[in-house]
Amino acid sequence: CLDIYFYNCLISMISFPNFNVYLKNNFINTKTQTQSLSGSFTPANLAPLKADTVVFTGRHSAYKQRFPEALNNDCEEQIRADKAISDYSNKANIKVAKSLYEELEFAHNRFKSDISQIFGLSVLDVKNKQFEDLYAQSINDNFRAGKPILAITARRKSPESIAEKMGSKGIKSKKAAKEQIHDFSGVRIIVSGKDKNAGNYVFDKLADAVKRGWISISEIEVFHNPELRPPYRYAYANEANIRKVEKTARKQGAKDFKLVTKSTESGYPAIHMLVNLPNNIKGELQIIGLNVLKLKDIEDLCYKVLTNKKLDTKYSDIETLLEQVRDNPEEYRDFMEYTREAYARERKKELGIETDSDFLHLPGGTEIPKELDFNNIPIMKKRANETTKLEKMRGVLDKYGELTDIDLYAELDDRKLLELARETCYSWVH
Repeated sequence: CLDIYFYNCLISMISFPNFNVYLKNNFINTKTQTQSLSGSFTPANLAPLKADTVVFTGRHSAYKQRFPEALNNDCEEQIRADKAISDYSNKANIKVAKSLYEELEFAHNRFKSDISQIFGLSVLDVKNKQFEDLYAQSINDNFRAGKPILAITARRKSPESIAEKMGSKGIKSKKAAKEQIHDFSGVRIIVSGKDKNAGNYVFDKLADAVKRGWISISEIEVFHNPELRPPYRYAYANEANIRKVEKTARKQGAKDFKLVTKSTESGYPAIHMLVNLPNNIKGELQIIGLNVLKLKDIEDLCYKVLTNKKLDTKYSDIETLLEQVRDNPEEYRDFMEYTREAYARERKKELGIETDSDFLHLPGGTEIPKELDFNNIPIMKKRANETTKLEKMRGVLDKYGELTDIDLYAELDDRKLLELARETCYSWVH
């Protein structure tokens, strides 16, 4: 009976003439979740490039090449200073940020077009309503075919994010923003990472593109994990292939070209590049493996709070736990060590050295809240997302009931409502 009632509810909704318009105006742009692929690959949890990524210059510049050697009071004080600088409570004028956002559109589209032509692959923009499905399909098809590149994704920095970064850097003008913010537009090349052939393929293509004048690169940063021993420490490509891009760029006139190899506080292993785009805008091009990217999506939440940034209010429980770690120096150091080991493990999975499908668990005896286990954070995140969807669905049904004098969800329990709020309903809403 409940299923019949549920079906009749949907028919009633569809028949209401203004209901589709109402849904469009009341729902945020929520993407459909995708099914997990084989093994440990779960594209639905990757959320690639939907939020800000690691700042291009590394997380804490005071850290030395090998982070474990840098655990001293001076570095801890520098970390706190960096965090204080990150306090963006005094945000820049949102109008300036919105104006910058509009100016970014041409450069962002040009960046995507150039990368697509260089590699002969479609660049999937996260703003595309079909992004999740297209992304999962790309990963699945290219992984099975043994291709060097599994997917290429892109995102444009939002006005709110631009305003946030301008505030943290004390930027007031568009000119200063263009000079100091280097990730207005981001493109991510996702490789399998099982050996360096994929990265070498990418750099060979880039070197040829720089030589032909199709793309202009001004900096390369190779981030490695100090927990990994050579030859696995330097991620994704041979030095000779990276140097080829540097040499070609210098020949093309990039006299101030920078090539930097460093470890980050978190042990995040990837390669980042600065790309010169139209209108004096800088873009960020990343090369990263699929397993590392899965962990990065989770760890980015932690990074934001640990650098005094705020999460979406729906993640308040996660934020509270992370604030405890941030404000306790001992817990902070332990959590960074845990993060470095977790990234090292995910990189080993890409290399075929590790096969465990779980993320690294929190070590026993630690004071770090048990909820911050990297295996548990995605569960908390999913629960928060579902609660938010449920609340929005209740709001829609309440409003519809007010308009029609029909109590649509009086006989629907939370389980049925959650089905409405999950992917089937959201596909129907779109």
